[in-house]
Amino acid sequence: VLLGDLLRLAAERHPRKPALVFGETVETFAALEAAANRLAHAVTGLGLGRGDTVAILARNRPEHVVALFGIARTGCLLAALSPLSAPEEIARILALSEARLLLFDPEFAPVVDLVAPRCPGLAHRIQLGGPYDAFVAAMPADPPDRAIAEDDPVAMTFTGGTTGHAASIGSNQRLLHRHSQGDCTMRARQGLSNT
Repeated sequence: VLLGDLLRLAAERHPRKPALVFGETVETFAALEAAANRLAHAVTGLGLGRGDTVAILARNRPEHVVALFGIARTGCLLAALSPLSAPEEIARILALSEARLLLFDPEFAPVVDLVAPRCPGLAHRIQLGGPYDAFVAAMPADPPDRAIAEDDPVAMTFTGGTTGHAASIGSNQRLLHRHSQGDCTMRARQGLSNT
């Protein structure tokens, strides 16, 4: 089972159950599945695919979850940037990851404007909120037709850089799936619900 399949299977089994709660916002599994697919189509519509990096710079918000599952369906890597990082570190990580698309929280627009000129490969910048909503609005809600393998890289995270520059840690489809299974097993052992 690939990372993107986890959400698809949950949406098939529990389409109307809450999948994501963020403040007053409640997204069902079906709605989250459709949002991830729309993002996947929008990203591939930019010509991005296997091996390209999509970065996200935002505080905790629903688009993080949408991005994780949506990008997993494209063959791209998702690089989550810490909003606590200094602009110099953000520029270094964007350049190191060779990010071609950056999704960012509106509050980080000044930082993005500052670092983007130092990242020549960063072809697209989309602000979360209105511009992001327009970016995905007309896209299909069905999964894109992409061949994804278990060994395909899917995510790149970065250490805090407390003893130097942040280091990257990569994950493939299989590793993230196994991690999610471990979380479910741990929650079951602790008597917590996975539903």
